Amino acid sequence: MPIDLQPPPPRGWAARQARWVARIKCAALRQLHASAAGERLLLRVYLIGEEATEIALASDLAGTPPDWLARQMEHHLADERRHAAAFAAELA
Repeated sequence: MPIDLQPPPPRGWAARQARWVARIKCAALRQLHASAAGERLLLRVYLIGEEATEIALASDLAGTPPDWLARQMEHHLADERRHAAAFAAELA
């Protein structure tokens, strides 16, 4: 029996608020993508996110996770490093 882990869809005020937030976010992203400075800002934000995840994963690996989890975390860490390198290269 599959388990649905999705939250229930918002209703009423929460649904209206979610639609407004989505519209505002889409408009902001369109404006950012419309200029070179906006694109660079987005790349910097993405780079910060990737580097933060990299630091968190490295910190978690410093403990003693089970072997299967350590392998998954190392794989994820390698992905994050590739992403960070790609964003940094674009910004250079």
